[in-house]
Amino acid sequence: MVRVAFVGSVIAFVLALVLSGCGSGAPAGAVASADTQSAAWLSFGADWSVAQSAPLVGGAAATLHYDFARLPRCRAREDGVAAWNVYAGMNADGGPERDVVLTRTSATELEPIDATFTVPFGGDLAIWFHNSDAAGCSDWDSDYGRNFHFAIAAPDAAVIHFRRDWTIFVDGALLPGRDVIIDYDLARAPFCRATESGNQTWDVLVDWRIGSGDVTQTSLTQVDASNQRVAAPARLHIPDGAHVLELWFENNDRTGCHQYDSAYGQNYSFHL
Repeated sequence: MVRVAFVGSVIAFVLALVLSGCGSGAPAGAVASADTQSAAWLSFGADWSVAQSAPLVGGAAATLHYDFARLPRCRAREDGVAAWNVYAGMNADGGPERDVVLTRTSATELEPIDATFTVPFGGDLAIWFHNSDAAGCSDWDSDYGRNFHFAIAAPDAAVIHFRRDWTIFVDGALLPGRDVIIDYDLARAPFCRATESGNQTWDVLVDWRIGSGDVTQTSLTQVDASNQRVAAPARLHIPDGAHVLELWFENNDRTGCHQYDSAYGQNYSFHL
């Protein structure tokens, strides 16, 4: 494993952000690049069983099945409408937490869903569950506070991590003719977050090119089951004969807000 570290200044970067009031927002045709085919299932049964169908791979999709009979108590209603929810919390190696909603609204009721999520990068995935309602009821399913733990396998490609603490490092070898995965923490680009009719009208894109070639844009987000935009790693292919991979990031929305993460306009370059 090769780990190349870069450290930037949070304060200096924020001062250097470029926010403009013009533009058309996310370009048409930008799509989330995370694989939506789920190779692994994690199942939490009503009989308190926990089952796993296949290894979890960092950056790949997995599906979470949770039987609500495990947390049956908090079911308040307001004006005849369900006023409760169940979500799964998770993190990798004790890092930032992500919540995954396990319900979907159906008329006045909530129904359970099997939630597909992107497996974070790391070695250990911790998962726990929380049920709460508008009456203040709160229940946890967390293996008595220990949480449920699953091993995370490394992907079959090098990964460039852009962390929220402004560190950047590479896991694996960046080689011509191979794929590379871009793992970007959306906390690095938090400003352009417009919504319209309850829908999030923003995106974070990676702009990339090989040497002095053409620029390609790929989305670093996808919309989850609760209609929220979440991070999704992008998988890029480095062609044979390439020597330098250049990257920069753009956050924009339909109001024309633009924010760039580009090493102060110099872009991020990786020699192959």
